[in-house]
Amino acid sequence: MERAVEKLSFEPPASAPAHLALLAAASRHGLDADALRRLLWLVNAHPRLIAHAQTFRNIGSLLAQATFEPTALHWAGQWRADTAAWSDLCDWMDRDRTRLSHMARLDEFDRQPRRPDDHPHLHQGVTRHGIVAALWNTPQPNAEGQTSSRYLELQGHLLAACIESRYRLSTQAFYEEYDGERELPIAPIRSSAVSPAVREFSLASYAPIVGAFPIAPDTPTFATSLATFEPPLGALTARSPEHAQRVRVYVSAIRLYFQRFAQVLRGWTPPQARRRGWGGSGRKARHPGYVAYLPDSGVFEEAREVSGDPDIHRPAGQRIYVGGGGSSSAEDDLERSGVAPQEDLRPILELFTVEELRGRFLQLQRQRQALEARAQTLTFDYARLTPSELRAVWLTCCRSIDAYLQSPAPTPSDLRRAEAGLALQLSLTFGQPLETIRTLELDWLTPDSTISREPVDSIETAKPTPALIIESPTVGAFDGARVIGLRLPVIMPDYRSELPDELDDINRESADEFVLPERLGIGDKVLKFLRRRTGPPGNSWRFHPQILGSASALLGNLGSARLTHEKIARCLGAIITESSGDQTLAWITTAAQRMRNEPRMHYTRHRLDRVLDAHFKATLRLARLLELPPPRRPLGAADDPERHTWVGARFVMQRDAARELITSLVKGLSTRRMDREDLVRCVQYHNRFVLYTVLYQSLATSARATRSPDRLFRHWYETRAVDGDGIIAPLSDKDDASQSRARLALLPSGLARQFENLDAHVEYLRASTKFGAPIRHSSGGAGAFTLLRSAFESQELTPEWITAALNEWFGYPIPANWHRAFLRTELLARRCPVEAIDAFMGHSNLGESPFSPYSTFDYRRYRRIILERLADIHEDLGLVPVASRLIPFAKRGKAT
Repeated sequence: MERAVEKLSFEPPASAPAHLALLAAASRHGLDADALRRLLWLVNAHPRLIAHAQTFRNIGSLLAQATFEPTALHWAGQWRADTAAWSDLCDWMDRDRTRLSHMARLDEFDRQPRRPDDHPHLHQGVTRHGIVAALWNTPQPNAEGQTSSRYLELQGHLLAACIESRYRLSTQAFYEEYDGERELPIAPIRSSAVSPAVREFSLASYAPIVGAFPIAPDTPTFATSLATFEPPLGALTARSPEHAQRVRVYVSAIRLYFQRFAQVLRGWTPPQARRRGWGGSGRKARHPGYVAYLPDSGVFEEAREVSGDPDIHRPAGQRIYVGGGGSSSAEDDLERSGVAPQEDLRPILELFTVEELRGRFLQLQRQRQALEARAQTLTFDYARLTPSELRAVWLTCCRSIDAYLQSPAPTPSDLRRAEAGLALQLSLTFGQPLETIRTLELDWLTPDSTISREPVDSIETAKPTPALIIESPTVGAFDGARVIGLRLPVIMPDYRSELPDELDDINRESADEFVLPERLGIGDKVLKFLRRRTGPPGNSWRFHPQILGSASALLGNLGSARLTHEKIARCLGAIITESSGDQTLAWITTAAQRMRNEPRMHYTRHRLDRVLDAHFKATLRLARLLELPPPRRPLGAADDPERHTWVGARFVMQRDAARELITSLVKGLSTRRMDREDLVRCVQYHNRFVLYTVLYQSLATSARATRSPDRLFRHWYETRAVDGDGIIAPLSDKDDASQSRARLALLPSGLARQFENLDAHVEYLRASTKFGAPIRHSSGGAGAFTLLRSAFESQELTPEWITAALNEWFGYPIPANWHRAFLRTELLARRCPVEAIDAFMGHSNLGESPFSPYSTFDYRRYRRIILERLADIHEDLGLVPVASRLIPFAKRGKAT
């Protein structure tokens, strides 16, 4: 019986999401997108760009070889003029491969091997895209750690032959529209034979064979020399005839490929019809070649942000972190449990280049800035513009825009200056970097439709894109139109694990995007500019790709090096942070993509009305600084139901669901009738009692679910003579043995009473003859959180057990650390000071270290504030101390 072979489907590159995303990213970085399109065509790139980050990295290395020197390409077509642009593009794609792979449509761009023989291109269309698969491989190091440079020469000639053949025999238009199953056009021959040969020759065992290939100054000469080349197989034939036969097959495939290439150079056109004998059924053997597979080491490089602004401090060197889990699966487990994996990263070293060592002088610069800052009347920050600087920038932008709008015959330079002024004012108004402003789209809101993008995008975007929303009678008409505001995507961490669908029922309603209203009058300038720039109707429009240079030139006319577009973009967020003390509120309001993976973002959701209120207050402050008329709050906006949705982390349990969970546990543990002879029910009751105490501890201290949950209990056991709210305990739930990350935790009186109830419960079980060693053999504060599998067998309390127990009790696979996001969001909603929340959660804010010896943090005020807010949350949830019903009423004593 023949086995059916699954056919692969392919998208035409012209509409393939991966191609469109990569081309758009190249344009945003000021690179030649047209040259990138030609490169994709001439190497026959896969529509999904699977693992092409490494392919393009290798292509960049090959383009630096002598094979691609201008003098060595005298035989080549016009494509040789693109090699410099291709080198820049390959260098960019290699440098930004991680950031690119985090884009919604490029998630496979930097796909890594999952095992030693896992070539990412195999079974993904490798017979259709054999050349890029062959160029993905790198030569395997030998025993001395050396690699074969001759193998790179072979790949270089293969690349040159492929590009020239496709340049002569195909067109870019055909490639970008082709979605067939087989390789077309054939140029110069199907790659299904040469690709596995080149891949296998990357193994170190073939290095002697590859080293014997002819040396040639250019690819046509190499192709001619191959006609008489015979591999040195004497000793190999006697030692391993099968290996020698494979070498003959591989060399024959390479020789035939270059023979056909030489014929193409002489004007031959290969037949394109499918011949008999090609293809076949059944699963073919894998020929991955050398795969540089390295297991996850748990070492991570800090993402670096390049800036030309000397007043915005960044680390002078490259920080390297090591993860506590040490593996990708361990990080995924942390994320699924509701904990930010980044919290476990620890800096272990800092790398410097020679240029970066000069950054050590930043220390002296900070000393000088500190002396100058002390002379300021108000709080002063070098990374922010002063009011006079802001007014100077705003007026300069207004003059450049007005000059263009009022000129009867504006020049191209007038247009560039007007665009720069408009872009800078939009950046200041909405807190967006110029990279975002440059790619803004126009969304039209008409009376008979919802927001519709013009021109219509041909692909479904995975994430909302920033866009100016224009209300108009008809799409594209500026008469009677007004700019409503700027649509922004809601930022959230780059989660690698999936959230169970069942949690949607108890998750707070969230939004994917929101609109920051336009309140400073910039909308009228936008419409006037668009009316003159595009003419009616204005359906589409983009800023000039070189807008960053134009903006820098416009600011340079003011004569101060402090005036940079980076400071302008940060102004709105800095005002929100200063007024609210909440950096996450500023990040979410301005959709600061660079901060989306900060640990606090894993635990933070803000209600949309607070985000819009923060933006209004910041805009009001900005209007005063710019001496503009104060904006008015829109009437009736508070009644908009969309304002009551939430933005931020992906899962924060609804308040009602949390209340139902807690009250149902309290009710189940408060049963009046308890059959103490039923050991199965007693074991079940004990485990739920421990679960409730763990939840109480978590909701009272924000302690993460760990495998050692009894540390706070043991501290209470040793200091229980002190009043509950007076107990201060060290909490180290994300630390190593040195406890360098420990924080101070308050034990509210309710938690202290629950610890008393747990202690009485455990003491009763120890004295009972019905239960065996698991309970009786522990003493003091140890063993209080011991779970029971049966009356005589114990089990470990783990985050996985907590998730399973909550699922069994409540019917939802709730993450074990759900309480951290719940507490931070609830504390923010109750207007708790952010520095108190961060101290409570174990984070630091605005450079403060709440528990360091010389901190200015007011711990007494923190204690009062956090206990009041926690009492309010616990009352709302119905979280109360519960006495064990396993203990007979007469023996409960003071347990309540």
